[in-house]
Amino acid sequence: MKSSRLLATAGVLTTTALVLAACGGSSSSTTSSSAAPSAAETTAASSAPASSSAPANTDPITIGLPIAQSGPAGIADHKDCWNGAILASDEINAAGGVNGRQLALDVTDIDILSPEGITAGFQKLAGDGVQAFVSPFVIIPPPALDAAAAYGAPYMSGDTNIDAQVIREGDPAKYGNYFVDPAETYYGTGFVTALTSLSDTGKWKPKNNKVDIVRGDTAYNKNIAQATIDAVKASNG
Repeated sequence: MKSSRLLATAGVLTTTALVLAACGGSSSSTTSSSAAPSAAETTAASSAPASSSAPANTDPITIGLPIAQSGPAGIADHKDCWNGAILASDEINAAGGVNGRQLALDVTDIDILSPEGITAGFQKLAGDGVQAFVSPFVIIPPPALDAAAAYGAPYMSGDTNIDAQVIREGDPAKYGNYFVDPAETYYGTGFVTALTSLSDTGKWKPKNNKVDIVRGDTAYNKNIAQATIDAVKASNG
């Protein structure tokens, strides 16, 4: 039983990774299909005693997507992810699905600017019984982290957010979340690295070494600004 649960979880994680990797487009809500076992699953199955074999589970694997559709923010970016998830799930299903199981997308609207809206979106999907969450991003990550942790399903987020990563690293047993992109701080450090490279190679000749930084009022913007300041200081520029 334990190995079966591990295989099922691995399948969900693999599927979720493929869906999230395609997040860059958007559109409607569900998708389906059937599947062939992976090499790892085939190996596990062949090594198991014949007497322990059980009927294959053909229920669909449902991925929950909290997608901003009615506002107040994030609609265009979230639509891109939705379209990408549809594309990915269609391709996975056309190739045989996952372990003989179809993929389905369960999409719900979400307010990504308020803790209450974020929690409600994730709890709605949890109530639907989804096997995993895929989220392009939310503006306030902790409510999403907590809702996913309470439900216990894999949660893959496109948040470029150092604060969320710090939360996860502080309690990995509670927050089994998977972040597929670097933190937003790399926008700041990468900017300075790029400018330095252009200057060092002579492709850009700055008039001076001054950098003007316009700070936004969100933690996301402040983190990028501070990372830029720190990188400038570290470069002795």
